[in-house]
Amino acid sequence: MGYFVSAGIAMAVVLRTAHGVFHAASSNASATWVTDIIPARRMGEELGIYGLSMAVSTAVAPALGLAVMNVWGFKPLFGLASAVALPEPPSLWFLISASPSAALWPVCWSRL
Repeated sequence: MGYFVSAGIAMAVVLRTAHGVFHAASSNASATWVTDIIPARRMGEELGIYGLSMAVSTAVAPALGLAVMNVWGFKPLFGLASAVALPEPPSLWFLISASPSAALWPVCWSRL
């Protein structure tokens, strides 16, 4: 949402750099979390599904973003991205209640 308030290209570059850093960290953390909560007997199947979902979203989202930007412009694009992201934090409640041990304490210190 910081893209709405960026006054110039310099601020947009700073925000985009921070966005990239946090995206890299979250993609690594989410992959680690997924491997921690998947049962060992289904590891290959579930990691395949996870990898496919990441690949499809990486392929489809930029094309959709460009289509929205070409039709309506930048501000509606960022507004749409924000609207899509807003339901995500409340959905974490369902993940925490589905697997409380993995969500609340994912690190097993004895295995390190």
